[in-house]
Amino acid sequence: MSLPRPLGGSRRRPFALLVAIGVGESGCGVLFALLVHTAVDRLTHGGHRGGAFDPFAGFSTAEVGVGLLLAMAATAGLRAVGRPVAERLAQDYVHCLRLAMFDHVAASAVRDRRRRSIGVTVLRMTGDANGLRMWISRGLAAVVVGGSAVVGAVGALVVISPVLGAAAVVLVALVVGVVCVIGPHLQELVRQVRRRRGRLNTRVNERITQALVVQAMGDVAGERGRLARDSALLRKAMVRRARLDGVLLAVVELARSGLVVTAVAAGLLGGQSPGAVGAALTVVHLLGSPLLDLAEAVRYRQEALVARQRIGEMFTVPARLAAPGGAGPVAPGPGRLELDEIGVDGVFSAATAIVEAGQRVALHGAPGSGKATLLAVIARLLPPDAGAVRLDGQDLAQVDQDSARRAVRLVSAELPLLRGTVAQNLTYGGADPEVVDEVSELCGLDALMRSLPRGGQTRVGEFGQGLSRGQRRQLALARALVSRPRVLLLGDVDEGLDDVTRSLTRRLVAEYPGTVVLVTRDPALLARVDAVWWLRGGGLSITGREPRAAFDMEEGTKNDLAAGHGG
Repeated sequence: MSLPRPLGGSRRRPFALLVAIGVGESGCGVLFALLVHTAVDRLTHGGHRGGAFDPFAGFSTAEVGVGLLLAMAATAGLRAVGRPVAERLAQDYVHCLRLAMFDHVAASAVRDRRRRSIGVTVLRMTGDANGLRMWISRGLAAVVVGGSAVVGAVGALVVISPVLGAAAVVLVALVVGVVCVIGPHLQELVRQVRRRRGRLNTRVNERITQALVVQAMGDVAGERGRLARDSALLRKAMVRRARLDGVLLAVVELARSGLVVTAVAAGLLGGQSPGAVGAALTVVHLLGSPLLDLAEAVRYRQEALVARQRIGEMFTVPARLAAPGGAGPVAPGPGRLELDEIGVDGVFSAATAIVEAGQRVALHGAPGSGKATLLAVIARLLPPDAGAVRLDGQDLAQVDQDSARRAVRLVSAELPLLRGTVAQNLTYGGADPEVVDEVSELCGLDALMRSLPRGGQTRVGEFGQGLSRGQRRQLALARALVSRPRVLLLGDVDEGLDDVTRSLTRRLVAEYPGTVVLVTRDPALLARVDAVWWLRGGGLSITGREPRAAFDMEEGTKNDLAAGHGG
């Protein structure tokens, strides 16, 4: 997937309108200067002096005055219209860009080692996207509108006074030359500022989020010192960048002041009329604002180049969870799950198993053996590096991914509740009200709702803060069931359960009509499963009979090995 083009699609029209506004502002500025020349000459000499201003010979003084007012009003109107047009162009592009980034992130595996951290991803979708917005709304608009104004103003100065026009060309070329020299240095400083700001934001985000760890470990003073160091480095980088910005603004101001001096000198030494001098000074005044805008555009451009490069890096990580174009939903079926030689590099390989519809399977293995990884692969949260996961004969990689994930639900500590209300968490992803009622009865949510201060409208913080571990688990189970999944995956079943959630889990394993795969050591649950999957040595083995005995045998083997090692 590639980044959307800034001027592609429907954005061509507002860009064309922006160009028209720039040409209009330039024309209005030139017209205003010529009318000023005519008006001043008539007031000082009592009549029209001819020359380049012959087009106004037939206009009365009153009409010239009306023309000045109209030129002023048109310039103001175009300026008022130009900013929202530029902002609309920028917002349309950033809107498309954010959606493209979201689609790519949503189709990328969270567990992919090549994927950027959450903080970096958020920065790309907010800070970097805003940098591109500023370039389009302020920088590109300044180049289009301000560039047209500069060209028109220089042309007017050439007409008013060739000497003054030549000076304007030289000074504008000087500004452009300085911009070309400063640009690469400014871009490097922009990179430095980004690195410093990114490091500071990362530290603040992690340490504030995990403030309890900092306090518990007694490192508040140390973290404050590291924060002060990162903040000081950012401050220095920002000041260095501001110095270059100041140089650009100083060059523009020198160019404008030089044009003022040249205009006055040309009028005094060249015998120019007061009208010509007034018109020249008017044009120089009009030239100042576009030159300043163009100087600012240089900074926006450099920031946008770096931002676009960083956003492009997101798209270098393959979106391996994306389904083929036009993929349809999962076809109906009873819930037969098949693992066809699936493998994840460095974890397990050639895992093959079949779970008939409605069966129960216990997943077991030592810590780090890949249990959570295997469940994530089945739930289409991590693509396998080899093989395929099939539900009722359909390869889950070839169907609509949201449909696949509604058919196969995972309950895990890695899938916490979201910020919002209890009711919003329960129905997250959409649910039929009748299904919600059924799930509420099955999971005993009525008692949970009565225990909360505002029932279903009780607010939940990040990661389910505000609820007990048992309440979070109970609500997560209910959230998984509202889509009526054919396959229910239960991770970490034995961790953090109270009597209510333990009883609920056992009830689900006993009564849920779909297929269930769970990670557990609970004897009561193991007595109800049809098979045990063992992850060990990078492979998957299956015990289909007397799973509890097989479990005891495995534990005994491990104990014997431990005893032998200890001897």
